[in-house]
Amino acid sequence: MPVYNKLGKTTLREMAALLGESEVVVACDTGALHMAVALQRPVIALFGPTNPAEWGPLTGTYKVLQNHDIECLGCRKRKCPKGKAYCMSGIDPVMVKEHIIELLGVKN
Repeated sequence: MPVYNKLGKTTLREMAALLGESEVVVACDTGALHMAVALQRPVIALFGPTNPAEWGPLTGTYKVLQNHDIECLGCRKRKCPKGKAYCMSGIDPVMVKEHIIELLGVKN
């Protein structure tokens, strides 16, 4: 399964085309995440400074992952006073992979 990182390398139209062809989309709380949900793609939604209850997917096939071991989860700050990607760094890549496999199984 190919993995693509097209951050800052596509137009919105190109991003929509890539997302529309994706078997699973892994994204933070960004336009790509919400576009993938609108295109009815299975998504792994990574949340840190924003609250998935407010900003997360509402429909479709999705899993929300967060680092629940930190006290500042959902702080909504654009710049973290604790260091770059502090809240996101605790999201285990192995768990992300397990959820990708799970969603691929749901789809097939």
